Amino acid sequence: MTQRLIFDKAFDIGARNKTGSLDIPRMREGGLDALFFSIWITGDVTGPAAVKRALDQIDAVREAVRTHPERLPARDHRGRHPRRRRPRRRSPR
Repeated sequence: MTQRLIFDKAFDIGARNKTGSLDIPRMREGGLDALFFSIWITGDVTGPAAVKRALDQIDAVREAVRTHPERLPARDHRGRHPRRRRPRRRSPR
């Protein structure tokens, strides 16, 4: 349910929501210390559509973290803050 809700522009994971069962207020009240969002695509979606859907899910999770950085501190697989990748500067030829 949360996976679908996080795509909804009106859904704010930082506020107690009437729909769904996961939001930051409930996580704090329940003593949840960590949250893992998986990127999951149904098996009937394949090819470019599956890639787009996965990238959209990643963007939605990143937006939730960007919107609530103090309440959803992001970590990479090593436990470090992920760094934004900067575009490489091309050397003039």
